[in-house]
Parts: sequence; structure tokens; C-alpha cells
Amino acid sequence: MANRYVHEMATEALSTGATAIPNLDVLLDENAVAKRQARSVKTLRNQRVAGDGIPFLKLGRLVRYRLSDVVAWETACLRSSTSDQGGSR
Repeated sequence: MANRYVHEMATEALSTGATAIPNLDVLLDENAVAKRQARSVKTLRNQRVAGDGIPFLKLGRLVRYRLSDVVAWETACLRSSTSDQGGSR
């Protein structure tokens, strides 16, 4: 459903002569994020409890992650070598 919405918005933007697709922040569930990062859902849940994981939205009982937050968190984990002294995630 989200993919159809993104496709419709992109098609509309391009049909009006826009040269770039507007910034649409897709919401991902914990299964999609776990699959994207090859990690378990349990790890994401543990990080939410500890407060040191990816920022998330709580919509009623649902937990969702903004794609932009996931990408930003992944970028913050980027290292150039195994001895790089960046913060561990």
C-alpha cells in the first residue's frame, strides 16, 4: 500500500514537470527494518527498550520507523576500518 502511494506521488510530481521526486518519508515496520539490516526483530525491540537504537514512531500499538531515520542511523554506523573509533551501534 505504501509503495502504491509513493508511486502515485512520484508519477504526479513528474507529470507536473517536476525534475525531482518530492521527499516522501516511507514508514517501515520492524520486520522490514530487521530484514534490511539482516538483524532480528528481537534486537530492534531490545534497542528500543534501552533507548539506543533507531528513532521510531509509536502509532497506537504500532511501531514504525521512518526510512530517513533508518538511513541516517546506518550512515552513523559507517566505518572506514575495523579500528575506526566511532560509536558502536
